[in-house]
Amino acid sequence: MTKEAETAVDAARLVEHIDTLDMPWVGGAEGSVTGKPLSHGIETKKLRVDPDTAEQSLLYTAQPQHGPPGIMKGKLGHPMIEEIFTLSGTYVFADAGMMGPGGYCWWRENEFHGPAGSLTGYNLFIRVVGGPLRNIFSDEPFPFTFTPKHNPSLPDDFKPYGQPYPYPAEY
Repeated sequence: MTKEAETAVDAARLVEHIDTLDMPWVGGAEGSVTGKPLSHGIETKKLRVDPDTAEQSLLYTAQPQHGPPGIMKGKLGHPMIEEIFTLSGTYVFADAGMMGPGGYCWWRENEFHGPAGSLTGYNLFIRVVGGPLRNIFSDEPFPFTFTPKHNPSLPDDFKPYGQPYPYPAEY
Protein backbone atom coordinates (compact mmCIF):
# COMPACT_ATOMS: atom_id res chain seq x y z
CA MET A 1 0.00 0.00 0.00
CA THR A 2 1.33 3.43 -0.90
CA LYS A 3 1.70 6.24 1.64
CA GLU A 4 -1.16 8.08 -0.05
CA ALA A 5 -3.44 5.02 0.23
CA GLU A 6 -2.51 4.55 3.90
CA THR A 7 -3.51 8.10 4.76
CA ALA A 8 -6.78 7.79 2.79
CA VAL A 9 -8.08 4.99 5.05
CA ASP A 10 -10.92 6.02 7.35
CA ALA A 11 -9.96 4.39 10.65
CA ALA A 12 -13.61 4.33 11.81
CA ARG A 13 -14.48 2.10 8.84
CA LEU A 14 -11.50 -0.20 9.13
CA VAL A 15 -12.47 -3.87 9.49
CA GLU A 16 -9.98 -5.48 11.82
CA HIS A 17 -9.42 -9.14 12.58
CA ILE A 18 -11.75 -10.34 15.33
CA ASP A 19 -11.17 -13.51 17.34
CA THR A 20 -14.74 -14.66 17.94
CA LEU A 21 -13.54 -17.26 20.45
CA ASP A 22 -12.57 -14.39 22.74
CA MET A 23 -15.97 -12.71 22.40
CA PRO A 24 -18.79 -13.57 24.82
CA TRP A 25 -22.24 -14.50 23.56
CA VAL A 26 -24.69 -11.79 24.61
CA GLY A 27 -28.43 -12.26 25.05
CA GLY A 28 -31.39 -10.13 26.08
CA ALA A 29 -31.75 -6.53 24.94
CA GLU A 30 -27.96 -6.01 25.04
CA GLY A 31 -27.35 -8.80 22.51
CA SER A 32 -30.25 -7.86 20.29
CA VAL A 33 -29.61 -6.27 16.93
CA THR A 34 -32.85 -4.29 17.28
CA GLY A 35 -32.50 -3.14 20.90
CA LYS A 36 -35.47 -5.29 21.97
CA PRO A 37 -34.82 -8.35 24.16
CA LEU A 38 -33.99 -11.57 22.37
CA SER A 39 -35.98 -14.70 23.18
CA HIS A 40 -34.58 -16.98 25.86
CA GLY A 41 -31.71 -19.12 24.52
CA ILE A 42 -30.86 -16.80 21.61
CA GLU A 43 -27.58 -14.85 21.70
CA THR A 44 -25.36 -12.82 19.39
CA LYS A 45 -21.79 -11.77 18.80
CA LYS A 46 -21.82 -8.43 16.98
CA LEU A 47 -18.88 -8.49 14.61
CA ARG A 48 -19.22 -5.05 13.06
CA VAL A 49 -21.59 -2.10 12.97
CA ASP A 50 -20.83 0.44 10.24
CA PRO A 51 -20.35 3.86 11.87
CA ASP A 52 -22.10 5.69 9.01
CA THR A 53 -24.92 3.38 7.89
CA ALA A 54 -25.41 1.16 10.99
CA GLU A 55 -25.29 -1.87 8.67
CA GLN A 56 -24.07 -4.83 10.64
CA SER A 57 -22.61 -8.32 10.59
CA LEU A 58 -23.11 -10.74 13.45
CA LEU A 59 -23.07 -14.30 14.62
CA TYR A 60 -26.47 -15.48 15.90
CA THR A 61 -27.06 -18.67 17.88
CA ALA A 62 -29.97 -20.47 19.49
CA GLN A 63 -30.55 -23.48 21.70
CA PRO A 64 -32.37 -26.53 20.32
CA GLN A 65 -36.11 -27.08 20.42
CA HIS A 66 -37.45 -23.58 20.08
CA GLY A 67 -40.37 -22.41 18.03
CA PRO A 68 -40.98 -18.83 16.99
CA PRO A 69 -40.72 -16.31 19.84
CA GLY A 70 -44.00 -15.02 21.24
CA ILE A 71 -43.62 -11.70 19.43
CA MET A 72 -43.57 -13.56 16.06
CA LYS A 73 -47.19 -14.68 15.56
CA GLY A 74 -46.81 -14.33 11.80
CA LYS A 75 -44.13 -13.18 9.40
CA LEU A 76 -41.62 -10.39 9.85
CA GLY A 77 -39.83 -8.04 7.51
CA HIS A 78 -37.16 -5.36 7.59
CA PRO A 79 -36.79 -2.02 5.75
CA MET A 80 -33.33 -3.23 4.65
CA ILE A 81 -31.75 -6.32 3.02
CA GLU A 82 -31.00 -9.29 5.28
CA GLU A 83 -28.72 -12.20 4.35
CA ILE A 84 -28.43 -15.36 6.43
CA PHE A 85 -25.77 -18.08 6.14
CA THR A 86 -26.26 -21.24 8.22
CA LEU A 87 -22.94 -22.29 9.76
CA SER A 88 -24.18 -25.28 11.81
CA GLY A 89 -27.41 -26.82 13.01
CA THR A 90 -30.74 -26.32 11.27
CA TYR A 91 -32.84 -23.19 10.93
CA VAL A 92 -36.47 -23.39 9.79
CA PHE A 93 -38.54 -20.68 8.11
CA ALA A 94 -42.20 -21.73 7.89
CA ASP A 95 -42.50 -20.17 4.43
CA ALA A 96 -39.03 -21.00 3.04
CA GLY A 97 -38.00 -24.42 4.35
CA MET A 98 -35.19 -25.84 6.45
CA MET A 99 -31.60 -24.68 6.09
CA GLY A 100 -28.61 -26.72 7.25
CA PRO A 101 -24.87 -26.03 7.22
CA GLY A 102 -24.03 -24.05 4.08
CA GLY A 103 -27.63 -22.87 3.68
CA TYR A 104 -28.20 -19.33 2.41
CA CYS A 105 -31.20 -17.05 2.09
CA TRP A 106 -31.85 -13.35 1.67
CA TRP A 107 -34.76 -10.96 1.72
CA ARG A 108 -35.10 -7.65 -0.07
CA GLU A 109 -36.37 -4.60 1.76
CA ASN A 110 -39.84 -5.08 3.29
CA GLU A 111 -40.09 -8.70 2.11
CA PHE A 112 -41.93 -10.65 4.81
CA HIS A 113 -40.67 -14.07 5.93
CA GLY A 114 -40.98 -16.55 8.78
CA PRO A 115 -41.93 -17.39 11.39
CA ALA A 116 -38.75 -19.24 12.34
CA GLY A 117 -37.48 -21.82 14.83
CA SER A 118 -35.21 -24.84 15.22
CA LEU A 119 -35.26 -28.37 16.59
CA THR A 120 -31.47 -28.71 16.65
CA GLY A 121 -30.30 -25.19 17.46
CA TYR A 122 -28.07 -23.28 15.06
CA ASN A 123 -25.20 -20.91 14.45
CA LEU A 124 -25.80 -18.29 11.77
CA PHE A 125 -23.84 -15.48 10.14
CA ILE A 126 -26.20 -12.58 9.42
CA ARG A 127 -25.43 -9.53 7.33
CA VAL A 128 -27.71 -6.49 7.19
CA VAL A 129 -27.32 -4.12 4.22
CA GLY A 130 -29.02 -0.75 3.81
CA GLY A 131 -29.26 0.53 7.36
CA PRO A 132 -29.74 -0.72 10.89
CA LEU A 133 -31.83 -3.85 11.38
CA ARG A 134 -35.42 -3.10 12.33
CA ASN A 135 -38.13 -5.72 12.60
CA ILE A 136 -41.67 -5.17 11.38
CA PHE A 137 -44.05 -7.90 12.60
CA SER A 138 -47.17 -8.88 10.73
CA ASP A 139 -50.37 -9.03 12.78
CA GLU A 140 -51.69 -11.77 10.49
CA PRO A 141 -50.88 -15.23 11.92
CA PHE A 142 -48.87 -17.63 9.77
CA PRO A 143 -48.71 -21.32 10.69
CA PHE A 144 -45.36 -22.67 11.86
CA THR A 145 -44.07 -26.19 11.28
CA PHE A 146 -40.63 -27.72 11.79
CA THR A 147 -41.00 -29.49 8.41
CA PRO A 148 -42.03 -26.83 5.86
CA LYS A 149 -41.79 -27.26 2.09
CA HIS A 150 -38.61 -26.07 0.35
CA ASN A 151 -39.29 -22.55 -0.96
CA PRO A 152 -36.15 -20.46 -0.41
CA SER A 153 -35.91 -16.73 -0.96
CA LEU A 154 -32.89 -16.39 -3.25
CA PRO A 155 -31.59 -13.93 -5.85
CA ASP A 156 -32.52 -15.10 -9.37
CA ASP A 157 -28.89 -16.05 -10.15
CA PHE A 158 -28.80 -18.35 -7.09
CA LYS A 159 -32.16 -20.12 -7.61
CA PRO A 160 -30.71 -22.98 -9.72
CA TYR A 161 -28.48 -23.88 -6.76
CA GLY A 162 -31.18 -23.89 -4.08
CA GLN A 163 -31.87 -27.46 -3.01
CA PRO A 164 -33.93 -28.88 -0.14
CA TYR A 165 -31.94 -29.74 2.97
CA PRO A 166 -31.14 -33.42 2.32
CA TYR A 167 -31.37 -34.72 5.88
CA PRO A 168 -34.55 -35.29 7.85
CA ALA A 169 -35.30 -32.99 10.74
CA GLU A 170 -33.50 -34.28 13.83
CA TYR A 171 -36.07 -34.84 16.56
